[in-house]
Amino acid sequence: NAHQTAEMAEALSVFYRNSIGKPTKLLPLEQEIKNVENYVKIQRFRFGERFELIKDFSPEAESLFHTYYLPKLTIQPVVENAIYHGIDRQAAGGIITLSLTVTQSRLIISVKDNGQGMSEQTLLLLNQSFRENTPYLKEPDENRHTGIALTNINSRIKMIYGDEYGLTAYSLEGLGSEFQIILPLKTAAGTAEREDGLCTNYTV
Repeated sequence: NAHQTAEMAEALSVFYRNSIGKPTKLLPLEQEIKNVENYVKIQRFRFGERFELIKDFSPEAESLFHTYYLPKLTIQPVVENAIYHGIDRQAAGGIITLSLTVTQSRLIISVKDNGQGMSEQTLLLLNQSFRENTPYLKEPDENRHTGIALTNINSRIKMIYGDEYGLTAYSLEGLGSEFQIILPLKTAAGTAEREDGLCTNYTV
């Protein structure tokens, strides 16, 4: 299986190369998507055919691939959450859908799974932490890692773009979950460092 091993090693090296560095640096949307694809490729070596990634990008979103910059490691941790907390317990048939849509003023990134979902109380507490930009106070029987990466992403987005942006969770227990990442579409004031060392404008 030398070919398979080489393919995984390449995916792993590209993923870590894109992950190293300051998490506040900005990457082109296309590179962030490729990072997700490499991460999923790595996980499929572990999970096999137990899940698949479906990409649903609107033409307007695809037109932003080279020109729109967003904080690195914005999408991948949400996909990771969908795998480990959404479909990890499924023997087969797991589906993760990554969607990109554009409105007049926002880019909406959606990560949806058909996994176990969350209880109403868990969903309430998680969305409260997103709105208030506070640590997630998980329920006693939850995995200790639940919500940590998501609240970190939410905090970084709010720090860069403002409180009206960030994450929102939707879920039905037993049917799956959806996490929406809301970002500004048009950039106006302020600057942030890009991965190439240049600066780009952003809205505050």
